Amino acid sequence: MIVDFPLRQGDRLRQDIYEGAKADLEKKVVSFGYLDAAYSEHSIRVSLRELSASISLTLETGRQYRFGPVSFTGNPTYPEAFLQRYLAFKPGEVFSQEKLARTQSNLIGADRFKVVTVRGKKEAAVDDAVPVEIDLSPSLPKRLKFGIGYGTDTGLRGSVRYQDLNIGRLGHGLDAELKVSEIFQGLGVRYVFPAKVDMKSFSSLKLGFEREDTTDKLVEYVLVEGEHTRTIGRDILGSVFVRLQQEDSSAGHQTTRSFLLMPGVRLSGHRYDDVIRPTRGFRYDLEVRGADRSLGSGTSFLQFLGSGELIVPLPQRVFLITRMRLGTTTAHESAEELPISVRFFAGGDNSVRGYRYQSLGPEDADGKVVGGRHMIAGTVEVEKALGKNWGIAVFYDTGNAFNNWSNMNAAQGAGIGGRYYTPVGPIRLDLARQISVREPDYRIHVTVGLDL
Repeated sequence: MIVDFPLRQGDRLRQDIYEGAKADLEKKVVSFGYLDAAYSEHSIRVSLRELSASISLTLETGRQYRFGPVSFTGNPTYPEAFLQRYLAFKPGEVFSQEKLARTQSNLIGADRFKVVTVRGKKEAAVDDAVPVEIDLSPSLPKRLKFGIGYGTDTGLRGSVRYQDLNIGRLGHGLDAELKVSEIFQGLGVRYVFPAKVDMKSFSSLKLGFEREDTTDKLVEYVLVEGEHTRTIGRDILGSVFVRLQQEDSSAGHQTTRSFLLMPGVRLSGHRYDDVIRPTRGFRYDLEVRGADRSLGSGTSFLQFLGSGELIVPLPQRVFLITRMRLGTTTAHESAEELPISVRFFAGGDNSVRGYRYQSLGPEDADGKVVGGRHMIAGTVEVEKALGKNWGIAVFYDTGNAFNNWSNMNAAQGAGIGGRYYTPVGPIRLDLARQISVREPDYRIHVTVGLDL
């Protein structure tokens, strides 16, 4: 351990820098498990004749302590193997108050306990191993939540969600949610098996039904999906999945009835400085999926889907926000043979503003949008914060859905908007104008609450 003391020979002596550096040095040593560390000598000898001062510091570190056994108290109702997933340390590692604090943060973030107390019992250490006691007061595992919102794309929307976070006192979870809006209805039930590796890894089985009815298309399907998710590094989640999907849909005059067996992989990550109103950070979601006739699917294809966001702070409480969505399909079949649920569309509140929801893409002979093999959409937005909860923004969107990259014709929209941030989600009001069209339209985009 090497510590860079801020006062060097020739520097002007400052008592505040000396005291601060002395305290920092002691904290640094303690963070390496030397809990008994103390100064046996700390002095400043001043020579008025030579106008100089000499500093003498002797820090006795003592023994290095390590983490000992962990005990859970307070009738936590969860099995010990489940609770150990939230530990930020392993017995035998060098003792650290920072890891104790991170463990407490992990347990609080689990949203399963009303009270969490984590403490190391140095006075009970045996052979320099400090036992750790974690006292937990569980909250109710069964919960019923309601949500409501509005969006120009969806109209009025609502949701009902039931959760049981501790089925059979095994730490398994059941999550059932009903979502309803003017264009979308969905019901999903998911059973979650926590993995013993860490607090974010799990396996799950999902059953669901979804129906979306827009101006040009009607999509209905039932699905069964199994997924296994593991953490990769600090901020990345990776998963493999297999989805079985039975679909009955139509777009324009095209109708698809198909069965899909789709294996795939997903990769996602995010890091924001604030959940309610982020001013710095990023997120990304990547997915590769496919189907093949030889495995029983009604068609064969391979798809890549990706989306991301980057928020960069600028001076004067101004933020640069960029977003990107991308989808591409490789298939021997024509676009008309692809199930409508895996075709791409563009336009709307979260795509190219200035255009109606999913109104951009390849059209049939009657001008109905039927979706395409590929899609790309991007946003550049500059937001200025006003006060604690308000903001104004200017933005530029571009993108489209299409069947051939060589024939891609990007639609464009730009405009201004207002933002109001609440604990249950932001309220956004945007006025967008189409660009590079003969008779441009204006369109108002409103979203209230979090996206369904």
